[in-house]
Amino acid sequence: YLFFIGFFDIKYRGQYQKYALLWMESLQCRLMGFLAMLSTEVSVLLLTYLTLEKFLVIVFPFSNIRPGKWQTSVILICIWIMGFLIAVIPFWNEDYFGNFYGKNGVCFPLYYDQTEDIGSKGYSLGIFLGVNLLAFLIIVFSYIIMFCSIKKTALQTSEVRNHVGREVAVANRFFFIVFS
Repeated sequence: YLFFIGFFDIKYRGQYQKYALLWMESLQCRLMGFLAMLSTEVSVLLLTYLTLEKFLVIVFPFSNIRPGKWQTSVILICIWIMGFLIAVIPFWNEDYFGNFYGKNGVCFPLYYDQTEDIGSKGYSLGIFLGVNLLAFLIIVFSYIIMFCSIKKTALQTSEVRNHVGREVAVANRFFFIVFS
C-alpha cells in the first residue's frame, strides 16, 4: 500500500492539485484503499484472535479448550475471508457506497463527512466503531482478566513465581504491542 502511494506521490509531485480528483476517482486509488482496508481489518481480527488464544492458555491453563492446528488454520482462513469481504463490499454497489475509497488523497476511508453517501457513512461507522471497537474491547477485557488471573496464581504459589513472572512479562509486552 505505502509503496504504491509513494509511487503515485512521485508521479503527481508538484502537480497534485491538478490531478487530485482524477487520482481519487481512479481505479488505482480504489485498489489502494481496498488493500489498506484489507490489511487493517485482517490485522485487527488477527490481534483479537491471538489475544483470545493467549487468554485461554493463561486463564484456563489445564483445560482442553485450546484450538488445534486444524481449528487454527480454519480460523485464520475465516479471518482472511472476513477481511476480504469487509474490504470488497464497497465495490459491489457504487450507487449505495459512492466512491468509498476515494474520499481523500490516501484512498483510505478514515473519516466521514456531510458530503458522503449514507451507505458509505454507515459502513465506515459500522466498521470503525462497530467491528474495531468490539475487537478493542475484547482485547482490553481479555488482558485485564489475564493479569488478574496471573496475579492470583502468583500469590497462591511461590514455587512457580519465576515462571509466572516470565508469563507476566510476555503478556505485558504483547499487551503494549496490541495497545499501541
